[in-house]
Amino acid sequence: MRVGLRIFRPQTIAWLREALQRGQLSRAALGRGICEREDWRNPKGEYCTASARTVLPTLAAQLDLPLPEAQPGPPACRPRSSPDPPGPSTGFTGSLAELGEVSVHWARTAAQRRLCAALLDQHHPLGPARAPGCRLSYLLAAAGGPLGVLSFVAAPFRLGPRDAFLGWDDRTRGAHIERILSNDRFVLVAGVQVKNLASHVWGKTLQRLARDWQRAHGVRPWMVETCVQSSRPGTSYKAAGWQCVGATRGRPPGAGGAVEAKTVWLRGLEPDWQQKLCQQPEQTLGQYPELVLDAEASWARREYLRSDLPDGRLRERLEQMGQSWERHPGEDLPAIFPHPAELRAATRLLHNGRMSAADILQPHREALLERVQVESTVLLVQDTTTLNYTNLRGVTRGLGPLQDRASSSRGLFVHAAVGFTEGGRPLGVSGLERWARPEQDPGQAAEREKESRRWFRGFEQGQQLGRCSPQTRVVVVGDRESDIFELFERQAERAAEAGLLVRAAVYTQITVNASSDRACYSR
Repeated sequence: MRVGLRIFRPQTIAWLREALQRGQLSRAALGRGICEREDWRNPKGEYCTASARTVLPTLAAQLDLPLPEAQPGPPACRPRSSPDPPGPSTGFTGSLAELGEVSVHWARTAAQRRLCAALLDQHHPLGPARAPGCRLSYLLAAAGGPLGVLSFVAAPFRLGPRDAFLGWDDRTRGAHIERILSNDRFVLVAGVQVKNLASHVWGKTLQRLARDWQRAHGVRPWMVETCVQSSRPGTSYKAAGWQCVGATRGRPPGAGGAVEAKTVWLRGLEPDWQQKLCQQPEQTLGQYPELVLDAEASWARREYLRSDLPDGRLRERLEQMGQSWERHPGEDLPAIFPHPAELRAATRLLHNGRMSAADILQPHREALLERVQVESTVLLVQDTTTLNYTNLRGVTRGLGPLQDRASSSRGLFVHAAVGFTEGGRPLGVSGLERWARPEQDPGQAAEREKESRRWFRGFEQGQQLGRCSPQTRVVVVGDRESDIFELFERQAERAAEAGLLVRAAVYTQITVNASSDRACYSR
């Protein structure tokens, strides 16, 4: 059963169905039971019970069973204000030297957190923060008493100016969002007028922030962000080396109330923070558990249920298209989707910039792995074929020469890797890549070297299958074009993961001597 990007094991769903039918466990106990059976943990190794309780209503609705009533929590209230916090809050004007040593204390104890809440309640216009999830607060103090509060929370999943600056797509955002912190509160107590105090505090905090957050929550952040009301200049952030990347749109007055536009400021915590955050995540094979579906489940559901597309609408549409392909195998798009609306929807999906050919192939590879794991020996056969589109060369972009560049033939090359059993039964597609040769000749050696890399990528796919299926012998098969010494070297380095078989064809030339009627054979 699937909720979002997470697929729950059949054993977990069976336990949850039985527990809901008995009705003896609370939501907290149900959430912990799900975490134990799924081994659902955060980076610190703690069970994600809060996340499990969040998905409980969806799981119960899919099972058509009622959830137990939620236990009422304590009433939300603002902490009582401290009418006269001790120390410099009563007023101090002078220099940093006169103020003395400024310390940044991690608010770990309940008493320190209550003091932070009281200072925010009295001196910050928005009061104490109420954002859920991970939090880290610092108490700023001098010899005379507390000076202010700095607090950080997990960053919001979507923030327009930040995402545009980083060039994030949905998958990259989902992979790296936990590496970003949000500074949701920063306040210095009223009456303290010390030049450069804010930038001095930021300098001390940023030196320890990444280390403290990792100790508290198990993840080392790479960047910190904040949103400043557009009516404020953000002077302290600018002085501390933050970068303004734009402003949010805000929200006009209405049913949800007015929200002022805010400027977004970013500050790296690592030297190469931007490069790390923009790095595309790798799609790892075997990230989903084995599917257990009803016998009536369609091929499309079995193949596409494990798609890791972040957008659920795209996953649903992909499965619907798979059902149409299943009904009309090998047909053109107009035959598969006879209605104009369906054809437009299919065309839009295939041209969607947020989905690539690798996204369509990814769930197929997961299904292939599941079938490979029940076989003793699997042959992963790879070969190259051509798609001749010579008649479309005048109206189609991206085609290239199929033979020598002086010829008129134009089209694409396609290299596929397909798994088979020893008896020849196909198991699924592991790799599929296509390319066009450039019109300008880069040199025969350079072109051969570039195109030969496809054999290495196919062999890497076989190694991945072998690593995920240690009980199965995986043999990668290629024709004489894959007879590359470096490829044999790579196989010898990790022979246990996959074997390599090159089908070298033998050509026999027969020459007949007419005078003696003898046939001479040569190879």
